[in-house]
Amino acid sequence: MIYKLFYLAILTLLIVSCNTNPPTSPDITPTGNIVLNLKVDNTAAVTLASKVVLIEDFANVSCNPCVISNKIVESLTEVTYGRSKLVAVKFPTYFPAPNDPFYLAAKEICDARISYYNVFFAPTTVVDGIIKPTSTDSNSVKAAVDTRLAVTPRFNVKVSANLEGDIQLM
Repeated sequence: MIYKLFYLAILTLLIVSCNTNPPTSPDITPTGNIVLNLKVDNTAAVTLASKVVLIEDFANVSCNPCVISNKIVESLTEVTYGRSKLVAVKFPTYFPAPNDPFYLAAKEICDARISYYNVFFAPTTVVDGIIKPTSTDSNSVKAAVDTRLAVTPRFNVKVSANLEGDIQLM
């Protein structure tokens, strides 16, 4: 019992003696510009070697078939094609359950894509914005990716970014 009182007294002293004084304004303010360079190349040098396919995957955390769809997309992205050939963007949905935390965190963005593609159920997979394979059928999704990889791109987009500026003291 005496040990409990002793620990309680030490804890009370620590809490009472702590004096925090958070700053009202930061002493250092970073300034500068982010420069984004975008180059579109539509010369004859664009080849299949530079082709990248985009998969947009619509799913919900409470959707059991979405687990299968997620594993298919992950396997194709990481193992079968690699990230240099296949890029996946996931968009959480508000269905079948409206409380998906990922959906709630990016509601406006997700709603815009759901509306754009007229997605009515989860999972839904869209390849290069034009093909909707059966999301839970790995052969269907792979065939859609292969179809798009076989198309020679009409142009190549290269994006690079750098930060220009410095830190100024106030």
